[in-house]
Amino acid sequence: MKVDCLRPPTAKQFASECAVIHTTAFYASGGRGWAAEEFENLLERKTIMLLRTGYSFLLADIFQNEAEILTLAVHPDKQNQGSGGYLLEIFFEECIRSAVNQCVLEVAEDNIAALRLYRGFNFETISIRKGYFKRDNGFSSALVMKKCIFDQ
Repeated sequence: MKVDCLRPPTAKQFASECAVIHTTAFYASGGRGWAAEEFENLLERKTIMLLRTGYSFLLADIFQNEAEILTLAVHPDKQNQGSGGYLLEIFFEECIRSAVNQCVLEVAEDNIAALRLYRGFNFETISIRKGYFKRDNGFSSALVMKKCIFDQ
């Protein structure tokens, strides 16, 4: 599977593609997909990294020695085929090259597939944000998770 690792300004051209994948991926859970304009704004930041395959992507913000995974989305037709895990593997390789020693993310407590994926990569829950994610039928809490990549 080919993964493009992109930074601004090149990454910005994929804002619409990211919006379609994100909206489609999060629709089933009642979550809100991000609009192309939201992606455009994020993809302009000099600290952003976009990893993409054409049907999946990982968007992260890297600042000094820390990374935050802002979102990871896989088109529903390609879910459960390993692309999310592969994107994470490539992402951690990039983190090591960039001397990033820890990574954080927020994931909805009802997103069982994502929790399984992140726990499989040794992310640990460090906090809970009650009622953080709005759903069609209410709210879901966010688990704030952290992974140490290496200690300096």
